[in-house]
Amino acid sequence: MPSQATCHHSIASRTTGHNEWYLSGATAVGIFSFPNPAAFNPGVGETQSGLASVVAGFPGQRIFTVSAGEFHEFDRDSGKWHVRGYGEIITD
Repeated sequence: MPSQATCHHSIASRTTGHNEWYLSGATAVGIFSFPNPAAFNPGVGETQSGLASVVAGFPGQRIFTVSAGEFHEFDRDSGKWHVRGYGEIITD
């Protein structure tokens, strides 16, 4: 079940010093953002970037987060988050 805790564990348990994931043959369905997005800037460290910068930085991409064990998608038109089931995110 997706949660902020399981995402944190996935990143915190990395032994390589970074949290990049490498996939082969995958199709991107959107951008995953934590509730309080931050960006890593070399020489500066992690800085809070905010949802507005994620939305602006990835035009045309769907944006997802997780809350209370459910996926949510950001609606650019309304500025609100909407619960999405797996089948609404991953379509054939």
